[in-house]
Amino acid sequence: MRKFEDRNGRTWEVSINALAMKRLKAAEVDLVDKPVMEEIARIASNPILLCDVLFIVSKPMDGGDAPSEEGFAESMSGESLEAATEALIQEIIDFFPRQKPALSKAYERARQADEKIARVNMETVDSQEFDEMIESQIQRLQDEARASLKEQAGKTSIGLQESSESSRTN
Repeated sequence: MRKFEDRNGRTWEVSINALAMKRLKAAEVDLVDKPVMEEIARIASNPILLCDVLFIVSKPMDGGDAPSEEGFAESMSGESLEAATEALIQEIIDFFPRQKPALSKAYERARQADEKIARVNMETVDSQEFDEMIESQIQRLQDEARASLKEQAGKTSIGLQESSESSRTN
């Protein structure tokens, strides 16, 4: 059984067994009749669904009472969710012994793809083109702000002229 810690330092144990699968299916997470990796991807990409799944399959290690579903979700930080996701996926993979080699390989390939995407994103953010794009956006916003101020100033001066003209005619 895999473990993770929530933001409060409480340790949780993830347990995937037949009862957990039944409860997950009732929550519309079907790891039996749908492709496992597709369901894992669906769970991992949606933090709300992920918290729901973790609440179903996790129990506190300290022997204390589990919090409400809301209390559980509140205790999950980004780091907690990342660790819990890893624990959950490994438990799901272990639940399917005949599929384990293929699921493990698919998961490893997905992790490699995520790492590559993160690397490419960092390269993009660190690039000269990104800096130029930001400067271009800043310039566009400044130009729009100046144009808007000139337009407002023109309306205000017209309004003042009209006001002073009406005052003179009275």
